[in-house]
Amino acid sequence: MAGVVRHKDDFGYPAGMPSPGRDDPALYGVRTPSTRTAMKLILPDRTIRTVGSAPAPVESILKREGINPIEVMVSRNGKLVTEDTIAGGDDELRVIRISHGG
Repeated sequence: MAGVVRHKDDFGYPAGMPSPGRDDPALYGVRTPSTRTAMKLILPDRTIRTVGSAPAPVESILKREGINPIEVMVSRNGKLVTEDTIAGGDDELRVIRISHGG
């Protein structure tokens, strides 16, 4: 067919057609329910706890784990967050102990 341009995706497959690369969740880091992992809670002493992946406010996650939210700060995936921030899925929560003196 003269004049017809057939586009291909990055993997050499015709555009719009499924290809093993483009549709592979592991390749693009797409999380599906079957690959969902639990949240990681990293404590000040560097121990790691896994907690459920259901979305919840950071404050309730801390209380459920026996941590007083007033005595710590929390980062979610590397960014400081407030206690009303919702965390869930495969988030990584790092607990930072606040040191105060006089």
